[in-house]
Parts: sequence; C-alpha cells; structure tokens
Amino acid sequence: MSIIKKTIIITITIIAFTIIYFVLGSKENYNQQAQLIRLYYPIGIILGITTIILINTYVLKSGKSYIIVSSIFMILFLFAFNFVIDILYRPILFNYYKHGNDTLIGMLKYEGQKGNYITIYNKMIDEGIYANSIAEGYDNKEGKSIESYKQLTYHIKNVFIIFDWDKQIVIKKEKESEIVKGVYDYLLEHENVKKEQLNNYSINGCHIGVDTGNNYYNVTIYSRDGDFAYSLQN
Repeated sequence: MSIIKKTIIITITIIAFTIIYFVLGSKENYNQQAQLIRLYYPIGIILGITTIILINTYVLKSGKSYIIVSSIFMILFLFAFNFVIDILYRPILFNYYKHGNDTLIGMLKYEGQKGNYITIYNKMIDEGIYANSIAEGYDNKEGKSIESYKQLTYHIKNVFIIFDWDKQIVIKKEKESEIVKGVYDYLLEHENVKKEQLNNYSINGCHIGVDTGNNYYNVTIYSRDGDFAYSLQN
C-alpha cells in the first residue's frame, strides 16, 4: 500500500478516534468535582497509541518508523483538538456535565432544556459577544439556586444580562462598570458607607465584593421585574 493511502487511513482513524473518545470520555475533563489527577489525557494517549499500533501492524503492515510518526501525530492531534474545543465551548461543557450527563450523546436533549448554556452562547453571539465565560445568576433576592428559569441574571465576559427563558430573549444588558455603579449606589443608600470608600471591588460571577477598608460587602445581582436588583449577602 502506498504511503499516501496509509496516511489517509491513519488520518481518518486519528480524527475518528479523537472525536469518539471526546464524545464518550470528556466528562473526565469537565467534571467539577475535585480530582488529584485527571485521567482524560493519559487514558486517551494509551488507547490512541494502541489503536494506531494495531491498525499499522495488522491492517496497513507499516514499519516501526511509520508507527512512531503516526503515534506522535495522534498525540498532538488529541491535545490540539481538545485545546480548541476547550477555548470555544468550555462554559457549555462544564454546565452540561453539571446536569448529571455522562457522555455528550445527550447534548441535543440538553439544548432543549431551560437553563442550557448553548442557548445563552448563541444569543450572545447575536449580541456581538463571544461568551468564553458564563456565570449563572439569580432571579430572587435570597440568591438561591433557580428552579423556575424565567428571568435570570448572567455574567458573561464583561457584561451582565437578564435572559427571559420563556421568550428566549435578552431583556437587559449592562456593562460591568454600570453594574458596579449600581452596587455602589445600593451601598450608599442602604449601608453606612461614604463615597470615597468605594474604590475597591472584585467580581465573582453574579456577586460583587466591595472592600471599604472597614467592612467587606458581598452583593448579589439578581433580576426583579426585568431589571437588575441588588441584595446584600451575609
């Protein structure tokens, strides 16, 4: 068999193996439970090299040097493929596996559920924003987990939005700076805080922490009647 035919067959095998392995095994990479060692890449490398060796040895009758080269290419492609997918869809995959899925086979079902990040991702693309980070927020003052999925706040990249899941639209969008200003105004109105103390803040999802030097305030951003509202958490 010519080297060109061999290369075509090996390339197709590597691509097919990488995609199938990602579909069936990527939970290991996006499981939010604490793990000392993530086995996705070690297992993938072992299975991939084994596949390449078997095909080269028993199907293509390749020599040792070709087996080594194709094995290296398989490893590089495995890392490259996952690197690109991770950059593009990391928030979606984390949220998908958070819903108890074990493989990517159920992705179509997930896309039809309220609260899925695919819908949010696509809607933000329509808004001209690449959602490389998504943090789900709240629709109630207590800041508890949402069950209704009606109008939820989200922190996406450098903006906050309120998304109406019944209408499937973004009903409110503000830059981080505007939300921080709203938090400052909230603290000035409800707490014993002076304006000159409000210059040190941090953003963690749909929470904004404000350090005045004397006190630290953790403020939750949630939705109320289609607008952003603020609640001080203890």
